Amino acid sequence: MNPILKSLHSHVLPSFLHKFSTSYGHFAKTGSWKYLTQSASIPKIQAMNQKIPATNKQSFDYFLVLDFEATCEEGIKIMPHQEIIEFPVIQLSGENLEEVGRFHRYVRPTERPILTSFCTDLTGIVQETVANQETLPDVLNAFDKWLIDSNLINADRSMKSLFTFITCGDWDLGVLLPSEANYRNLELPEQAF
Repeated sequence: MNPILKSLHSHVLPSFLHKFSTSYGHFAKTGSWKYLTQSASIPKIQAMNQKIPATNKQSFDYFLVLDFEATCEEGIKIMPHQEIIEFPVIQLSGENLEEVGRFHRYVRPTERPILTSFCTDLTGIVQETVANQETLPDVLNAFDKWLIDSNLINADRSMKSLFTFITCGDWDLGVLLPSEANYRNLELPEQAF
C-alpha cells in the first residue's frame, strides 16, 4: 500500500470517518458513528476509537477523499471568489480502505486566470499546468461521468452505492464549491455533494 494511503488508513481516515459522517448524514444509515462530536480533537477521537466495539461496522461502500486547491493571494480575499484549480478525488473501498478509483483534473481559472506567486508556492501548481485545462463546468461534467462510470450514481443521478466525501473541514464542499457554483450559476446535484 502507498505510504500516504497507509498513514491515511491507519491514523487519519478512521478519525475523519467518525468525525465527519454526521456532517454527511444524509448518506449514512441512522445511528452510525454517534460516539463523536464535531469538536472532538484527534487524540480524543483516537482514544474513543479504541472504545468502539469491533462489531460496529461502518455503513459506506466507498469514501471519496477530496482536497481542492484554489486561486489565492497572501493576506487578501480574492474577489469575486476563489476559483478551483485542482479537483482531485481518491475513491477508497469502504470494506478495506484500498484505493479503487481516482479522478483528477486541473481547472483553468477564468476570473483571475494568472496564478499569483503565493498561490504557486502554496499549492505547487504552476501557470502552465492550468493554462490549457478545462473550466469548472466541464470538469464537473467529467466528474459526473466518473461517478456514473465508477458505479457510485446512476445516470438519473440516483444513488447506486452508499458513499460519502472525506475532506479536511468544510471549506472544499461547504464554502469553495458552493461559492463558485453560485457565482457561475451552476446547479450542484444534492446527491453527489
